[in-house]
Amino acid sequence: MIKGMSGFGWSSFFYNGIKYNLILRSVNFKFLEFIINLPEEMINSEIESRIKDFLSKYLRRGRITVQLTREPNICYSQLVLNKETIKKYMVLCKEIRRETGIKDSIGLKDILSLPNIFYFQPIDNFRNPKFIGLFNLALEKATAKLLHLRQQEGRALLKDLMKGIIRIKKSIAKLEKRTKEVFQLKKCQLSSEEYSEFLKNYNINEELSRLKFFIKTFLDKLAKDSSAGKMLDFIIQEMMREINTLGAKFRDEKAFYHCINIKDQIDKIREQIQNVE
Repeated sequence: MIKGMSGFGWSSFFYNGIKYNLILRSVNFKFLEFIINLPEEMINSEIESRIKDFLSKYLRRGRITVQLTREPNICYSQLVLNKETIKKYMVLCKEIRRETGIKDSIGLKDILSLPNIFYFQPIDNFRNPKFIGLFNLALEKATAKLLHLRQQEGRALLKDLMKGIIRIKKSIAKLEKRTKEVFQLKKCQLSSEEYSEFLKNYNINEELSRLKFFIKTFLDKLAKDSSAGKMLDFIIQEMMREINTLGAKFRDEKAFYHCINIKDQIDKIREQIQNVE
């Protein structure tokens, strides 16, 4: 069964006394697009690629926003000794001794007074196997909730689309009835040669057959394909093309009215299809 593209999923977990909140939001989009907002130290990490790979297994279309926040929102880091900078200082000190002849030794107090010998490095807890396990579980739970809402939307869309198709079928039946009436009337009014020419110019059996074929294909896709949005959009365009051809070919006021009703329903269905994955 078809699915919609709107949804919301969430989950949370605790790690080292910090609460992490994972939120997924999904809206309509013709392709599959990810917008991922993570704590600074996780940007461009394996966490980001893990999210994309996992969600891509279940989603085909939609703009997916992923947000991972933490409480309290602090960038945890550790103080690290800048060994390379200290080595450069020592090399320069030796050069100064050599150039000036100064013999004073350098003590720890002198080294500690030098700038940039320490720096803060973010603690990459997110690489810890325990963190990864908790995050994966949260991602699974949030995705399940997101998919549930997309499935609910799909059921609602299916009902609306089926109603539209039923209305189209009824209008087609009325259109066929009207064409038979016109053919019968013309048969009485025209000579055999004129009636033959009339049938040649006004015969819409091919268009009606193709229209019915597209309706059947549309219904099959609705029932069997959960990610049929693009195909349904293509089919509905073909249906519109057929009814336009039919309306232009069979020039009758009452038949034209039924064609207008069909086109109106097709337009409404096309709008709804934009919400189908």
